[in-house]
Order: sequence, then structure tokens, then C-alpha cells
Amino acid sequence: MKTKCLLLVSLLSIGFLFNATAQNPKKYAVIITGDSPGDGYQGQFANPNSDYDEFWNDTYLMWEMLVTKFGFDDSKVFVLYAGGQDQNIANPTIASRYTVSNANNLMGWNLPKITDYPASLTNVQNVLGGLQSGSNGMPQVLGDDFLFVFTFGHGHFTSLSGTPPFNGVLELLGDDVITVTELSGLINNIPANKRLIWMQNCTGGDFAAEFSNNNNYFIAATMPYPTGGLANPADNLFFGTGD
Repeated sequence: MKTKCLLLVSLLSIGFLFNATAQNPKKYAVIITGDSPGDGYQGQFANPNSDYDEFWNDTYLMWEMLVTKFGFDDSKVFVLYAGGQDQNIANPTIASRYTVSNANNLMGWNLPKITDYPASLTNVQNVLGGLQSGSNGMPQVLGDDFLFVFTFGHGHFTSLSGTPPFNGVLELLGDDVITVTELSGLINNIPANKRLIWMQNCTGGDFAAEFSNNNNYFIAATMPYPTGGLANPADNLFFGTGD
């Protein structure tokens, strides 16, 4: 996790440096996590001993880091998480950290929750499309601005039968998925000065080629197929319900 944070610090700093000469540049972020802990995922690499707590923990920590360490305004950080509600943390050893009520108590925020929308395909389209044009109740990202997009949850290949082509997709709420072409088209059309895209989900590396342009910095937890595909859960450690 320390390595990830240092990498994010470096890349965010690069993005801000490019904006340093612009007049009143704004910073926007979109966090997309399509799955919640203990969602009953039964995919090829599912582990029955894992609740995937990191789906909420990393979503919350990413929001917290952007707002508290990098000066993002919460009104410009759009969180699309699972069914649209913050996760109810049942484990008392971590509940005090990964909850908005704790952040409110420590920092004086008046936030009922950090999640803005369910992570459905329609909402992803509305948020990213709205940032491009200033529609759907979203602000418009301008050419001097900086955009950060973080994705998490599960990812899979479009063909699981052993027959090519193997194209990665990001899983969203329910049975929704978003493809490489659609996600890259939505993000690349947002006219930010610099865009940083971080895909922590499985198969994220398959999105790399579509994000290769001079305005983008791209990070993925996996290499493109056939080199990679599967991301290790929680730094390769599984934590059961009782841990």
C-alpha cells in the first residue's frame, strides 16, 4: 500500500505541475467501484474465505486521501459505489476508520455519506458524459483542469470459454459491465489538461492501449492479456469474516 500511495503522490504532483500556469484550474475525481464486500462473487478466481473488504476500504481511503491530502473539494469528487450506499462496516477493529461518521467527527465534515450514485452503467455514462459537456447535473471539466479516475471491483474477460478474443471488461452494479472502448471513449472525451486513470480491478491492463495519449497517465494492477489479467486481492492476503 505504501508503494501505491507514493506512486499516486508522484503522478498527482505531475498532473498539478502541468496545471500550474493555468488560470484557476480545478481538480475533479471519479471513483467507480462496482462491487461490495461479501457480494457472493462466484467467478473463476473467487475465494470462499474472502469477503473482499478492500472494495469498500480502498474506495473510502481513496476518497479520504484525495480530500484530505490533495485538496480536492468533495463536491468535485464523485463516488459511484455498489448499490449507492456507503458500506456498513461490521468489524469493530476497522469500523472507526472506514466510515464517514468517523471522518465527520475528526474533521468537522457534515457529510451523511461519501457515495453519490450506484455504480450502474447508466450512472457511469451520466457522470463521465456530464463532466465532458456540463450536463446531467455535473460541472463541465475545462481544458485547464485535472481529472483523476479510479476503478475497482471485479473485472473479467469477455470470453471465458478458452476461445479468443480475450477482452477485459470492468464489472459494475448487478450484471452491468463497461468495455474498454466505452470507458476509454467516455474518459478521453473529457477535455482535461491531464487525466490520471488508475484501474485496480482484474483485467485493468487490457485498457492500457486505449488510454495511450499525451493527456493521460495510466496505472493498472495487471498487465494486458496474455501476460496478466488477475489482480491479487488485498496484497495477496485473504481475510475471512472473523479476521
